[in-house]
Formats: sequence, structure tokens, C-alpha cells
Amino acid sequence: MRPESPPPPTVLSFHLHDHHLPYFLDSCFLCHKKLTPKSDIYMYMGDTAFCSQECRQEQIQMDEATKRRKQKRSSSSSASSRAASLVQKKTVIPRNLYAQKLLL
Repeated sequence: MRPESPPPPTVLSFHLHDHHLPYFLDSCFLCHKKLTPKSDIYMYMGDTAFCSQECRQEQIQMDEATKRRKQKRSSSSSASSRAASLVQKKTVIPRNLYAQKLLL
């Protein structure tokens, strides 16, 4: 299975009259380097700004690793839930049968 390539970087340029950037463009999300209206800004996931392609790529890789861990945890917890459900059913059924025999 070939790993997916990350989305291409988006370079924003702002030509604002007062040179103020929206708040999320104040600094790099990863390294916190100050971003300026004249610097290249690399965006990811809509409103996450980065100072470089390297910072952006590092965040993408961390997000993908987190997603894989969650999926792995989810699939293993689903399997253990199914197993627990089967065990619970096996223990509940004999108790019910035992109670029915006592009432007869």
C-alpha cells in the first residue's frame, strides 16, 4: 500500500491596507515563528498556518500518526467489546436457565 502524498502547499499573500493578518496567521502553528504580511504562509486544514513547507509537513505526519493510533485503538476496542459481549451473554444465559429451573 503506497502512502498518500500530502496535499500541495497553499501559499497565501495578503495585501491588506493596514498590514494586519487574521489572528491565526500571527505565528507558525508548529514552531511559533512570527509570520509577517511579506512572508510566505503555508496553510493546512483551512486555518492552520505554517512558516515553511517543512513545518507543515511535520504537522501532517503527526496528524496522520494520531489518526492511525485512533483507528487502531478503535478497532481493538471494538474487538474487545465484541468479545466482552459474547462472554457476558454466555454468563447471563446460564444464570437465567438456572433461575428458571429453580422456579419449576
